[in-house]
Amino acid sequence: MQHDANPIPRPARLPMALLAGVLLLAAARFAALAWDAIHFPYEIDYGEGIVWQQMRSIVAGHGYARLEPYPAIVFHYPPLFHLLAGMVAATGMDELAAGRLVAVACTLAAVAMAGLVVAGFARGPAERLPMRLGGAVAAVCLLATQPVLDWAVVMRVDMPFVALTFAGLWFGIQALRRPVLVHAAALCFVGAIYAKQTAIAAPLAVFAVLLAVRPRTALAGIVTGLATAGALLAVMMVQTHGEFLHHILFYNINRFSWWAGQDLPIIIGMHFGLVLAAAPAYAPRLLAIRQRARDAGGLWPLLRAEPMAAAETILLLHLAIATAMLAMVFKSGSAPNYFLEWMVLVAIGCGLAVGDHLARAPLPGPRWVRWRAAVPWIVGIQTLAGATLMEADYDSRPERAADYARLAQAMRAAPAPIISDDMVLLLRAGKPVVMEPSIFAELGSMGVLDERPMLGRVQRHAFAMVVTDGSPGEPVFDSRYSPAMSRAIVTAYPQQFRLAQDYVVRLPAGPLPGWARGLAGGKSGEAAAGQ
Repeated sequence: MQHDANPIPRPARLPMALLAGVLLLAAARFAALAWDAIHFPYEIDYGEGIVWQQMRSIVAGHGYARLEPYPAIVFHYPPLFHLLAGMVAATGMDELAAGRLVAVACTLAAVAMAGLVVAGFARGPAERLPMRLGGAVAAVCLLATQPVLDWAVVMRVDMPFVALTFAGLWFGIQALRRPVLVHAAALCFVGAIYAKQTAIAAPLAVFAVLLAVRPRTALAGIVTGLATAGALLAVMMVQTHGEFLHHILFYNINRFSWWAGQDLPIIIGMHFGLVLAAAPAYAPRLLAIRQRARDAGGLWPLLRAEPMAAAETILLLHLAIATAMLAMVFKSGSAPNYFLEWMVLVAIGCGLAVGDHLARAPLPGPRWVRWRAAVPWIVGIQTLAGATLMEADYDSRPERAADYARLAQAMRAAPAPIISDDMVLLLRAGKPVVMEPSIFAELGSMGVLDERPMLGRVQRHAFAMVVTDGSPGEPVFDSRYSPAMSRAIVTAYPQQFRLAQDYVVRLPAGPLPGWARGLAGGKSGEAAAGQ
C-alpha cells in the first residue's frame, strides 16, 4: 500500500483549504483597513486625542505633572507607547499617523507571537508542521476579531502591551528548557507593564509555575524584572518629582458601571465560534494534567518531570487569570480593548486545536476528538464573518471628513480655548487639550479633583465653544460630564449645531461670531434637536 506523504489527514484537507482562503481574505482586509486608518487624519477612537497630547508633553519633558484643576490632564498609563510614537514622529511623520503605525506594527508582532506560542507546543518532529499550521491559524484569525479590528490601528497604548505580554509568555515557556531565556521573559514583562500597568496576568502565570518547577530560574528572572522595573521607576519618579505613580495608580480610576459591562456578553457572543473552537484544546489538556498528576503523585512532581505539562499549565493559568480580569470591563469608560489579551489566548486555543487535529494527537474521550475535527470549519466560519460583517469606524467617510475639516477650521480660528470630546480635532486645529472630559468626570465624582474652578470658567464663557458627543441624557455624554458640568454647559452655551452625525457644537447665546459662521452652513450644520 502506498503511504500518503501529505501530513494533513484526508478529511481535514478541504476544510483546511477553505480556511486558508478565509485567512488570506482576513489578512487582506486588515491590511487595507490599517492603510486607511494610518492615512485618516481625524479621530477614530475617543482616547486618541489625549494620548496624542500626552505624547507631546512626555517628549517635551513635562509629562506626569502635578494635577491641577486647569488644565486638567491625567497621564493614564506609563510612557512606553508615547516614547515609541514620538520616536517614529521624529522622522517627520504626522504624529497621529506615527502613533497608529506603532499600533499596527505591535499588532503584527502580537499575532506573530501567538503563532509562535502555538508552534512551541509540538511534541516532536511529527507535530512541528501541524502546530506551525495551527500557529498560522491562531495568528491570522485574530485579525478578524472585533477587539483587534477596533484597537490595532488607533493611537492607544494597548497593542505594545499585548505584543510584549505574549513575547514574555513565549520566552517564559521556552525558559523551562533554556533557563537563560527567563531574563528575556522578564524584560518583556517589564516592557508590557511600562506600556500598560495592568499587564500582570502573564508574569503571574509564568513565574508561579517556574517557582514550582525551576525555582532558581524563576528567582533569576524575578531579580532581573524587579531590578529593571525598579530602576525605571526611580528614573520616572525623579523626573516627575514624585508624580508618576500618582498618575498611573491614583488618578487613573473609574467608577463601577453596569452599562459599560454590557461589552462582556456582547464580545463573547460575537466570538462564540472561536471560544467554542478553543475548548477542544484547553479542556482536554486540563483533564489530562489532572489525570497525570494523580498518577505522578501530585501536580508539582508532574510539572517537574514533564516540561510540556509545565508549559500547558502556564498557558492554562494565564487563561484563567486573564478571564478573571475581564471583570474590569465593568469600569466606567471601559471598551473592547479590555478583551485583547483574552482574545489572543482564545485564538491560541483555536490554533492548538487545529494543530492537534492535524497531528492526530490523542485526547481523552471520543467527544473531544469529534468536536476537534469541526474546528477548521468553526474557525473558518467565524473568521469569514469577522472579515466581512464586522465594521470598522475608519473606512472612507468623505461626508464626515468634510464636517471634521469644517469644525477644525472653526476651532483654529476661535480666539479662546475649547472643550471638546474630539481631542484629535483640537490638536489638528493647533489648540491644546485643556480637559479630558471622561477622566475629569471620574476624578470629580470621587472627590480627587475639585471641578468648581472649571465650572466657573464654563459659566464665564472662558471657552470659545464646547463640542460634545451627544447631549445630556445620552449614556456617552452622561459618562463624560457630571450633572453640574452638564447644567453649566447647557446654560452657558445654548446655541447648538450638529455635525459629523453625532457631534453637538455648543456656542454662547447671541449672534454667531465670524469664525463660527461656517458651522451653521450645509446639511450637516442644522440646529441640533432641543435647541
